[in-house]
Amino acid sequence: MNLFFVNFKIFRNYFGLTQEQLAKTLSLEYRTIVAYETGKRIPPLNTLFQIAQFYGFSLDYLIAYENCSYPRSLKMLKLAKMLDNKAYSEARNNVEGMINTLWSKKINTDTIYKQDNPSIELTSSFHKNLKELRNIRKMTQTQVAETIKVSRSLLNQYETRTFPPIDILIELANIFNLSIHSMISGEKLFFDFDDKFFGKTILSADQQLTIEEKKTLINLLEATINNKT
Repeated sequence: MNLFFVNFKIFRNYFGLTQEQLAKTLSLEYRTIVAYETGKRIPPLNTLFQIAQFYGFSLDYLIAYENCSYPRSLKMLKLAKMLDNKAYSEARNNVEGMINTLWSKKINTDTIYKQDNPSIELTSSFHKNLKELRNIRKMTQTQVAETIKVSRSLLNQYETRTFPPIDILIELANIFNLSIHSMISGEKLFFDFDDKFFGKTILSADQQLTIEEKKTLINLLEATINNKT
């Protein structure tokens, strides 16, 4: 069972927001936030994506939290990617040093993490993506429906106009070996760095550092980039 409502509250607390503040930020009613945090309601996909963007996270991290095996802090990884050229070699060394010394622990660069297949073509439409992924796997609607234990007619609705609940989304992502984030938005969770060691360190740090530690690293990355521009 997915306990999204537990994760939802954890993230709000990490960012030091009250329920009222988060509701205002997301243009939602206070009682809606309360309902999300008590498990009485599940956010629709557009709201989930809005929340993920606000935190700078992938949808997979927002939904799965510590069980997420895909890239987590997209803001951190995108900033790191901006340093991935020859002109920033010294800056990369500083970032690597901070990762390994500021928190007095060695990052395990042998960490196993997943990334999306960059060759798969996706759109910004979940419905189109779901149908295309099914066709790539050469599966019928009936086969996919039976795998996730829903009716074929319900799967057809997912491919045309409605959205599945979180638990079904997780199952679909597992079937197609793809992140939930990419299925929803078309943005693949794939980060390829020219500086392979730097990239491996950053991706491993993304899996191992706490949210607070990532916030500190993001501040360093932003300061580094601003000083270089």
